[in-house]
Order: sequence, then C-alpha cells, then structure tokens
Amino acid sequence: VVPHGEGSEEASDPFLGYPGDRILLSGSLTCELECELIDLDLFQPTDDTPGGRKMLGKIKVPPGDYELNVPIDFGALVLEAFVDFNNDGPGVGDLMGRYIDSPVQVFGQDISNVDILLSASESGKMPMGEAPPPPPLQKENPPKP
Repeated sequence: VVPHGEGSEEASDPFLGYPGDRILLSGSLTCELECELIDLDLFQPTDDTPGGRKMLGKIKVPPGDYELNVPIDFGALVLEAFVDFNNDGPGVGDLMGRYIDSPVQVFGQDISNVDILLSASESGKMPMGEAPPPPPLQKENPPKP
C-alpha cells in the first residue's frame, strides 16, 4: 500500500497472505467537505462470510491520489471509504463513498481511475448505488409461483 502524502496505515499490506506478482491499482479520494484522513476499507465478495464479503483490511490515507499493490488475478475487490469526524463509527453527517463501478475486477493489468467521492451521509449508511452483483457462487432465489 502506497499512500501519497502523509497518513498512517493500519494494515501494512491487506494482501499479505496472497503470494505472487502484483498489479498497481490507483485512483483518487475526494472529500465533499474538508477532511484530513480517510479510512479506506477493502473487501472481497465471498459466499463463505455472512454479508457476502470478507474484510481484507483498512488503510488510513489523506485525500488525494492513492495506490494499492494487489495480487494479479485477485478477482473482485470492493473499495469503500469514510471519514468518521467524531471517532464514533461512521454515521449521519460523516463522509462516505464507494467506487461507483464496484467491485473492481483485478486481473493481469494495472488499473487506474478507481476514484471515490466522499459526501455527507444523511442516513448514516454507505451509499450503495446500484445493487452489486451477488458473490461468485451465490445463486438468487427463484421466484415462488
């Protein structure tokens, strides 16, 4: 993980347990209001975890450009970001955002322009946009007659 500018990383490498070569995933984090430090959470969609996703890690970075070294052919990766102004967990009035085309599909090439705009949450919940696709092996329940 290579944040641009000052910041602290909670996890030195969210992909530490994944061997092999890496690609570079990059983008920018932009706050609607002034902010100093952003929590960037990384998730992997999965059928094996309640909620359909596994938390890979969290990094704290300043707004602006960021870069992540992600294992080649990692597959689906969800990026969500927030600013917790009161240090009480993300909630109403805190800035939140997610990559608009989530999940990112990581294959063999570098990925750029994974940009996230963080805006004030009126509901206290992460903006979800369109419903994300189900995890890789999850089947939708067929309609009942």
